[in-house]
Amino acid sequence: MKTKKKEYDIYLFLGPALFLLLFVGIFPFIFNIYLSFNLLRPGTLVSHGFAGLSNFVSVLKDPDFLNSFRITMIYMSGCVAIELILGVSLALLLNRELKGKGIIRTLLLLPVMIAPAVAAYIFLYLYNPIYGVVKYYLRLKRSILGSIDLALLGIMFVDVWQWTPFIMLVTLSALQGLPETPFEAALVDGASSWQILRYITLPLIWPIVLIGVLIRIIDAYKVFAYVTIMTEGGPSSTTRLLSYHAHDIMFTNLQWGKGAALSLIVLFTIILICTAYMKFLKVKI
Repeated sequence: MKTKKKEYDIYLFLGPALFLLLFVGIFPFIFNIYLSFNLLRPGTLVSHGFAGLSNFVSVLKDPDFLNSFRITMIYMSGCVAIELILGVSLALLLNRELKGKGIIRTLLLLPVMIAPAVAAYIFLYLYNPIYGVVKYYLRLKRSILGSIDLALLGIMFVDVWQWTPFIMLVTLSALQGLPETPFEAALVDGASSWQILRYITLPLIWPIVLIGVLIRIIDAYKVFAYVTIMTEGGPSSTTRLLSYHAHDIMFTNLQWGKGAALSLIVLFTIILICTAYMKFLKVKI
C-alpha cells in the first residue's frame, strides 16, 4: 500500500509540470501544424478546407524567404565563428595564473546575465545617431542601424558581446577538468607550449566546446529580440532574419497559415543544420 501511495505522490507532484509542458509546448506545436495545413481567411482562424502543402510552397517561392534565409545564415555563421574564437581565447587566458582573474571572470560573465531584450535596448541607445556614444567616438557620419552596410554588423556585435562569455565559460569548465598526466608527460618529453596546446589541450576540450557551439547555433538561428527592438528588419530588409520574417507574416500581415508553415520550415531547417553539424564534426550528445 505504501508503495502505491508513493507512486501516486509522484504523479501528483509531476502533474502540474506535465500540464504546463502540454499547455505551453505540445499544444501550440500541434495547433501550429493544424494552421500550416489549412486554408485560412486572412486575419481569422476560419478554415476553408485542407490546404495540403500550398502554404509551404507559397513560403518557399517567396523572394523574401530566400533573402531572410541568406541573412540568417550569414548572421549565424558570423556570430558563432567570432564567439568561438574569442571565447576559447579568453578561456585559455583565464586558465593561467593571473592576478584578479576571479574579478575579470565575473565581469566578463555579466553580459550573459542580461536578458536579450535589455541588451538590445542598451545598444539601441549606444547606437543612437544623435546622442549615441558609439557614433561619437567612432566619428561615423551615418547611423549604424540606419545604414544598409552596417545594420547587420551592429546587431551581430550585440550577439557577440552577450554570448562570447558563454563559450568562454564552457571552454573554461572543460579546461579545468583536464587530467594533469598528459601535460606532465609532454613537458618531460620537451614539448613546447604551442605543441601542448595544439596536440593535447584542444583535442581534449574540443568535444565539450563543440556542444557549446551547437547551443549557440540554435540560439543564433532563431534570434528575435535584437532584430525586433533595434531595426524591425530594416533598413531595406537587410536585417530581416527568419524569426522576424515569420513573426511579421503571422502577426502583422495576419497570414496565419503561411506564418505557421514558415515557423515549421525554420524548425526543420535548424534540425537539418544541427544534424549535419553533429555528423560532420562527430559530436556526441
